[in-house]
Amino acid sequence: MSFQKGYTPWNKGMHYDPPNRVNLYTPELNKRRSEKLMGRPSVNKGKKLSLETRIKMSFAKTGEKSPVWKGEKVSYSGLHKWVVSKLGNPKECWHCKTTKRAMYHWANISGRYKRNLEDWIRLCVPCHSRMDRGRT
Repeated sequence: MSFQKGYTPWNKGMHYDPPNRVNLYTPELNKRRSEKLMGRPSVNKGKKLSLETRIKMSFAKTGEKSPVWKGEKVSYSGLHKWVVSKLGNPKECWHCKTTKRAMYHWANISGRYKRNLEDWIRLCVPCHSRMDRGRT
């Protein structure tokens, strides 16, 4: 970051370090910790999780339970990825019934882009373009 000539940043020279604070990451302490743990195997070394446990862990923080879940504030591309994860990749056009196109999209019917799976239809690219042109 560049500053104008003569500008002094608000925090220049301000380094607050309480007198009774213990630095937990000094080189000496780190070396002692390292030597203490040297040669000891990891706590989970050699243990295998059961399939049931792995499945539980996989679903523990998915969807609305995820710490990165945005609900209705999701982005355009994030919402489309969510629709694909719920409904799969479309393989035919709802409008012209073709299955010979190279690409199909999930198109939003209402144009409101909410998390309502009933508000989405499968369209080929030409039908999706025509639908969007008619909406605007």
